[in-house]
Amino acid sequence: MSSAPLKIVIINCNSISSISNQLELKLFLQNHVVDIALLNETFLKSKHTFNIFNYDVIRNDNIYMRGGGTAILIKKGIKYRIKSIPNNVVFQDATGIQLITNC
Repeated sequence: MSSAPLKIVIINCNSISSISNQLELKLFLQNHVVDIALLNETFLKSKHTFNIFNYDVIRNDNIYMRGGGTAILIKKGIKYRIKSIPNNVVFQDATGIQLITNC
């Protein structure tokens, strides 16, 4: 990975479970050359398959009620570790990563 700045976006999906919403997201990532996308309100459940070409997908689905859910999309080649974030009343579906740099 080069030392160029990363392009990171935050997107409130208001559901990413439909094929049309996933296609819209894929086009957005491609058109804007996004390195990392932070998604909230994914509405995904364990029964949903969600993959984006050339990205790793780290998900935290809301298992308690309708809605919720978070995901982080990380472009392949970016080094990271998944970080555990305890669920609580405020952060029910939090997802975390730590970027690994070559400093």
